[in-house]
Amino acid sequence: MNLFNLFMGLAAVSGIVAVVTAFLITAALDRRNIKTNFIFLGLLIFKYVKQYRDITLQETERVGALFYCLIISINLALFSTITAFIVK
Repeated sequence: MNLFNLFMGLAAVSGIVAVVTAFLITAALDRRNIKTNFIFLGLLIFKYVKQYRDITLQETERVGALFYCLIISINLALFSTITAFIVK
């Protein structure tokens, strides 16, 4: 297995984690009676992430774990993709 495949695999897994986390964030907002739109989730995800961060910060005085999971997985997918094309 070469490095390109390793980094692209890591990017794919990170992307899947990001999508699942985005759905979990919208579900958490729905439980708090905030309307979310699953059809335009890709366009509105950053709005929902900000709302989730603000609400969890207000409720518990800490930012929710899903916020960090999404941010880390998106950044890891980006870093892995760039690194894969550099080593290719």
